[in-house]
Amino acid sequence: VGKRSSKDGRQPGPFPAETELSSTSHYRAPTREATYAPATQPGATVGVTKHREEMAKAVAEEQTREQLRGQVKDALKKQGMIFCAELQAKNGLPSLLRQLDASPKGNTDADVEKAYKKALAKFHPDRNMNAGLKVQVEAEEIFKLLQSAHAIWQKFIPKPIPATTAYQPPPPTRP
Repeated sequence: VGKRSSKDGRQPGPFPAETELSSTSHYRAPTREATYAPATQPGATVGVTKHREEMAKAVAEEQTREQLRGQVKDALKKQGMIFCAELQAKNGLPSLLRQLDASPKGNTDADVEKAYKKALAKFHPDRNMNAGLKVQVEAEEIFKLLQSAHAIWQKFIPKPIPATTAYQPPPPTRP
């Protein structure tokens, strides 16, 4: 059985009418051109149209998200939260946590750290995925604010000094 080609010289496509199988030859995978249906066939552009619509929707959502992000940042500035987080002092994180209703139970660094972790869990973007777009953006911004305030706050926590030991020679080996 000889090779069959279409009128325009292309290899046969994946459609059953064009696929050639015989006992002497093996099925050959269609070429890249033949795997896509021609635009003249009904329904061929549905996937492309759907993809374009999805992309347009994603772009519009991202623009809306950026507008909301600006509004949320302005609201946080008015509430004084951004100022608290940007303070170059040790009390920046605890005061921010108090404004977010996640105040530490005590004044120790461990209590502040525990309250910080609870606030991070509360405002984590993955935890607020199913909420409205405005809630998502607000949670993202507060999450970033918490992280930056924590980075500043950690600079003021004294680091424990590792215990230093004098050099001890290895024990003598027995012959």
